[in-house]
Amino acid sequence: MTSTLPGARVARAAAGRAEAPPDTWSSGGLPAGLFQRRADRVIALARAGVAVAAFLAIRFEPSQPEQLSFHARSLMAAYALYAVLLAMMLVGFRVVQRPALGTTAHVMDIGVFTALMSLTAGPASPYFVLFNFSLLAAALRWGWRGALWTGAALVGLYFIVGVVFAGTLAGEGFDSNRFALRLTHLVTVGAMLVFFGICQQRFSAEVLRLAAGWPSSTNDPAPLREALAYGAAVFDAPRALLLRDDPYEPWLHVAEWRAGGEAVGWRKRRSAARGRASLDGTLREERFSPDEIGPVVSEAVGHSPFVLAEGMALVHRGGDVLEPLPGAGLSPELCRRLRIDTALCLPVRAEEFEAWLVIPGRDSGAVEDFLIGAVATARIAAAFQRAAAQDALLRAAAAEDRLRLGRDLHDGILQSLSGSVLKLQAALQRENPPPGLAASVAEVCELLAAEQRELRAFIDRLRPETASAAAPAEVELAPELERLALALQVQWGMEVTLTVNPPGATVPERLIWHLRQLVREAAANAARHGKAGRLVVGVAHRGETLRLTLKDDGTGLPVQGRFDAPALRARGIGPRSLRERVLALGGSLLLDSGPAGLRLLIDIPLGGAVAAAAPAGERVAA
Repeated sequence: MTSTLPGARVARAAAGRAEAPPDTWSSGGLPAGLFQRRADRVIALARAGVAVAAFLAIRFEPSQPEQLSFHARSLMAAYALYAVLLAMMLVGFRVVQRPALGTTAHVMDIGVFTALMSLTAGPASPYFVLFNFSLLAAALRWGWRGALWTGAALVGLYFIVGVVFAGTLAGEGFDSNRFALRLTHLVTVGAMLVFFGICQQRFSAEVLRLAAGWPSSTNDPAPLREALAYGAAVFDAPRALLLRDDPYEPWLHVAEWRAGGEAVGWRKRRSAARGRASLDGTLREERFSPDEIGPVVSEAVGHSPFVLAEGMALVHRGGDVLEPLPGAGLSPELCRRLRIDTALCLPVRAEEFEAWLVIPGRDSGAVEDFLIGAVATARIAAAFQRAAAQDALLRAAAAEDRLRLGRDLHDGILQSLSGSVLKLQAALQRENPPPGLAASVAEVCELLAAEQRELRAFIDRLRPETASAAAPAEVELAPELERLALALQVQWGMEVTLTVNPPGATVPERLIWHLRQLVREAAANAARHGKAGRLVVGVAHRGETLRLTLKDDGTGLPVQGRFDAPALRARGIGPRSLRERVLALGGSLLLDSGPAGLRLLIDIPLGGAVAAAAPAGERVAA
């Protein structure tokens, strides 16, 4: 169910929030003054109870002199009336207390308690315990800073009262032990409240960073950079790691994120910790063999989060208890290589993804760290799961596109080629053409038939069931390209020579289609645009790289010189489709144009060629 703001508040919001309503969210992420108002109401109720109890206690206190007792009763009567009225205003009528009023009330509390103590036995007064109320109220309202300055003020005031009474009593009736113990009590309670306030402030900051926006998305298929930047931002850490096993190979993949900037920059980022996590940093990835580092996480840890500290693991099984394990929960060799002494280790688990988020230097073992970590890792796991779902959708869409393309080619171009062949053959049978024309028509029919066969093979490769069932195979280059060279000679009427080195070189079967298309494009450009009469095709198998050399004796490009792929793209010259195919294969292109013709040097990495030559859906998966 939703509620609407009053008209005035809507108008102010539409006007750019020039006058923000009291409960709107501030730029830092917290509701402005919300917790302070709650604290003021609690403090007001407690103040009223303390004031009434103190008044009743001093009303029936017979041990004080009559004059001092009158002053004390009058003081506490006025204070009790003030406290009750203030509590009624804040709680009963929901009056908003301003910060200045809260500070004034706090100072008045301290003054009243100090005066009451001075009127009732000084440092030995039983009303010394009221100082605890001021300490707790300061910690509740202003956090550790309030507890610090209030504790310092109370210690100073109590010390002054003690010194005054010690000089007045001249050593008679002054209990120095009680004075020292109460002074120690104030210091101890104040220090503990300061520590509690610091912990609370840090926890609140972590919650805000946890709820902060996910880092700006990049073009990476997996959200690795965003996940590590988010994890480091949540724990305000300059470094974060993600450890994950490869499900297909025996490798441990380690991704390390380091926030950008030096130590000063890190401190500046802490002031903006409530904002969106920044991707300003470096991401480094490496892999390790399990034989070198052993088990990444000890079997005794299981899938529970743990803290690595002083060579041992403190495992969080739930609740507030940490179970110590005698050995290190993380591989010692891995810790040595990654320079990890202490760390918070959190499991990241999704349906098809398991990893460990490691925050080096985080070894407090606080339960809050595990609670924050559980939410952060759940968000990271959801991001990876969402990326996997998007990848699956892309693959399904690509498979559908392949099927549609295959149907269109089969029902369109392939049938047209078949009809053209039949018409040419029928024309030869009906008439008596000259022998030269009959031979030319026969050659054209053979070319069309070859194109039909190649187009059918391409359509078969587009079918998902065929692509998934086909095992990767190596085919010999020379026979495939020789048939293509003969066809190109007939098609373009120019001499095409082929050299394969070594003669029996083989390449992945899926790469043959792309090699044929590269040679076809080069031959077409040489014959149509360069008016070439000769094309030399050279293929050299160099380990993991295949070099394709294409040289013609045509006129070349209007602009002469040597250009690589980026230069060709920047100038808008050269064979565009050929350049794009080479880049899709992960290769490089060098074009040399001169008066003697055009020369292309193409290097294709065979490892990347298999993935790049795969159908679109398989490229997405890779």
